[in-house]
Amino acid sequence: MALKAKSTAIQTSSNRRARKSKFQADVAPAEERTIRLLKEELRLSSKRRLPVGRLALLGWVASERKQGYRIIGEEVALPPVEMQWTKRELKSLAQLRAMRD
Repeated sequence: MALKAKSTAIQTSSNRRARKSKFQADVAPAEERTIRLLKEELRLSSKRRLPVGRLALLGWVASERKQGYRIIGEEVALPPVEMQWTKRELKSLAQLRAMRD
């Protein structure tokens, strides 16, 4: 009796395609609406790019916190500030603005 061995190709890292990681999350309906609105506002064709942006933002927040900075969200009401500008300051501001334009 003869034994036949099946030849199987051994996959090496050079001939294997890298698999993309998949991320799935359960979100509340309100969060789903927010994600949909963000997708439209950012003109994204799919929701795939949103987590990448969130991770980048989270990385920035962590970096700022490590440096001792606080991040104030839009929901925090800041007190109104009245500033008195001198003519010299206003002229300098106008020059800076003209350089930007």
